[in-house]
Amino acid sequence: ALDKVLENFRILSGFYGNRNLESYIKNGLTRFAKINSNEFEDEIANILLKNKINYERCVIIDGKKKDFNVDFLVKHNNRNIALEVFSYNYLKKKSGIKSKVCIVDHRFQALKQKYPGLLTMMCIKIKGKPILYDYVRKYLEMELLNTDYILINNYKEILPRILNVTTQTR
Repeated sequence: ALDKVLENFRILSGFYGNRNLESYIKNGLTRFAKINSNEFEDEIANILLKNKINYERCVIIDGKKKDFNVDFLVKHNNRNIALEVFSYNYLKKKSGIKSKVCIVDHRFQALKQKYPGLLTMMCIKIKGKPILYDYVRKYLEMELLNTDYILINNYKEILPRILNVTTQTR
């Protein structure tokens, strides 16, 4: 079905010749991700800038079987760190948190298959009831396998320290 949609797109848009459709799609996805940045991503970007940590934002990384978009890619001293950031505000259902965290962790697994030296990190901001924070923390301790660092609500103090240590000593 995807091939048929792409073929129709090529025909309707006159997209034949020397143009590379995949590069246009990748470019479009990258630009779309940058347009829809949120307040929490901007906060993380400011922390990185303030601490003079080099990064790229909204990067598509070629995985083993398919490409994955990450919020930040920190490159320093030949070390790459993929960073995903997301927040939850006063959620009533816990299942949304579980599914998001599992999806990101699974994406990290797929990236580590191709890049075994890649460090992975999640920054999660939780607003609301303290029980929600406790639930997420306990769930993450039990379930995550492929994420090297998980920061929940303590990213301001710990993120620069972790990035500076990991990029200098490993």
